[in-house]
Amino acid sequence: MTAEGAALGCGNVFEDLGLPEPERLLRKADLASEILSYLEREHASSADAATAAGLSCEKLVKLRRGDLHQVRVEELENALVRIRAVESDDHRAERAAPFGLR
Repeated sequence: MTAEGAALGCGNVFEDLGLPEPERLLRKADLASEILSYLEREHASSADAATAAGLSCEKLVKLRRGDLHQVRVEELENALVRIRAVESDDHRAERAAPFGLR
C-alpha cells in the first residue's frame, strides 16, 4: 500500500535520491551495517572492535556515526573479512571447549 502521490523506490535509496555512484554507496552502507551488527552482538569495546576489524578507533567512530565518506569499500570489505575470521575462530574454540581442545 502506498500513499497517494508517493512513488515506490528502486531498492537503492542512494539512487532514489539521485546521488552519484549509488551502487558504491549502497555497498558501503551494507558492509557497515554488517560490521556494526557483529560488534553489537559481541558487545565489543571500541578498542577491541577496532582491533578485530583492523580499523583505527577514529574510523570505527565514524562508522558508528554513519559517516562513511572517508572510508573506502575495500577497507570495509577487509574489516568484515577480519571480523568473520575472529568470529569463526571463536566458534571453533567454543565447539572444542567441551572436549578440552581449547
